[in-house]
Amino acid sequence: AESFPRFQRPFVDRMWVECKAGNGGEPVPGQLRSQGFRGPGYAGHGGSIVLVATPHVDSLLNIDEKIKAPHGEDAHDTSRGMHAKSIELQVPL
Repeated sequence: AESFPRFQRPFVDRMWVECKAGNGGEPVPGQLRSQGFRGPGYAGHGGSIVLVATPHVDSLLNIDEKIKAPHGEDAHDTSRGMHAKSIELQVPL
């Protein structure tokens, strides 16, 4: 049986990935805040990186070597900073 390398797709089953979660935003200095970490003056949470195992991906070839989640937004006067979205990284089973 002859193999056809031009029809074969490259395959990566192990790789090193540097992941960095996002930092939280800066709170408003001197703002009166509640005990439950709610209300105005609090900053948004930084984004997370979540690995999701899926049968739809068969190689690690399309994953970047450095992944960085976005930062949370800073708080403004009487409003709270927005939370950053998490990054879902799909990996093979």
